[in-house]
Amino acid sequence: MIQSIVSSINLISKAKKGFITGGAGGIGRNVAAAWLESGAEVALVDIESQKEKLEPIVDELNERYPNRVTALYCDVSNPKSVEKLKKQFVTNI
Repeated sequence: MIQSIVSSINLISKAKKGFITGGAGGIGRNVAAAWLESGAEVALVDIESQKEKLEPIVDELNERYPNRVTALYCDVSNPKSVEKLKKQFVTNI
């Protein structure tokens, strides 16, 4: 698990942009913080029903890393929702 996280941090730090699904949870928040620390811009992604949990995390991270975190909503089990996420990511990040 740790090696996977380190690998993703290295990959994102080179790309400088990335998104994290399940962003309203603690793991998503911590991975986002690591990516942000490496200089990346991040979209935290979760389903719409998690908005009350996701927005405070995005606000907290934007206080530390101004204007580098965006909340996006997607049901990754729905192909149309994933297509919409791709477009939003390109537009917003």
